[in-house]
Amino acid sequence: MMVLRFASLVAAAVTITLNATYGFKTSAFLQYAILFAALNAALDIAKCACLVGASRSWRAGQPLAALILFLMFWPLLANSLWCGLSEVAFNRASEQSQFNADDGNRTRAAVNHQRTSAELLKLEASPLFKSSTACALAKTPRERALCTTHASAKSQLAEADAILATKPAADPAPQITLLANWTGYDMATLLLATALWPIALAELCGSVGFYLSASPDRTERRWYRFRKQNGATPSSTPETPPKPQPTPHTQEGLRWPVIAS
Repeated sequence: MMVLRFASLVAAAVTITLNATYGFKTSAFLQYAILFAALNAALDIAKCACLVGASRSWRAGQPLAALILFLMFWPLLANSLWCGLSEVAFNRASEQSQFNADDGNRTRAAVNHQRTSAELLKLEASPLFKSSTACALAKTPRERALCTTHASAKSQLAEADAILATKPAADPAPQITLLANWTGYDMATLLLATALWPIALAELCGSVGFYLSASPDRTERRWYRFRKQNGATPSSTPETPPKPQPTPHTQEGLRWPVIAS
């Protein structure tokens, strides 16, 4: 049970951090951002304590308080799930968007490189290019127009080469990309589904785990040890009063009875 309690503490710390971070990002004003972060953290802490409090209230003979705490657990769980899922999904979506943008730029650069290379080959095969001495001595207007087009194509080719020469961005979720290629599902749907499972498990472990690892008689045992350490625990066998010791008689106090003759 100690391992489960430790795991519940870790899961609760993670969910509280996610909820507070999401609350902090919901406002552009610093004071409101801090308030929303504190509010979401407080609601998640209350969610972690609801089931344990309901169990103790029920054992203490307070069914109404136990019912209220049990009913409060579900909206608090839903709010915590929404905050944690939104935060994780937002981070994953931003990383995936950056990767998709980089991949799109490289794809367009490759297409432009191929098209510009073909255009340069066509221009350099023209008689005007040869007559202008490879655009070194353009004399006629047609030669100058061809050389202007040739220079523009060379500039576009250099830009495409620079984009293709840079190191591509790493895929933040290659397994999800592979799963999307296999199944044909949308990437955003798979990112949302894969973000839901760990958040839901963390929320359950951070709330139900405390309830399962809580000992029902933990408080009673602690009170018993406290009283035992202070000597207030009654003994199981009653103590017998000490027997009165006979009073020794001295010589001065000895009296002999008088016998009549």
